[in-house]
Amino acid sequence: MRAAAIAHAACSVGIIGFQVALAMGAPLGRYAMGGVYPGALPPSMRVAAAVQAVVIAALACIVLALS
Repeated sequence: MRAAAIAHAACSVGIIGFQVALAMGAPLGRYAMGGVYPGALPPSMRVAAAVQAVVIAALACIVLALS
């Protein structure tokens, strides 16, 4: 069970990195949200990406704590 939690956390780090890059304005919008915003995300979606990064980090911490 602990190995699965560590694997989950490791995958979460990559996803968090992607969300942080989106929030900072990286032109990766075509890979997020179905490609609706092909370049950098608009400001409201950047905030959403930052919030998602925080939520994913919290979930990874919860999974690690419960394993």
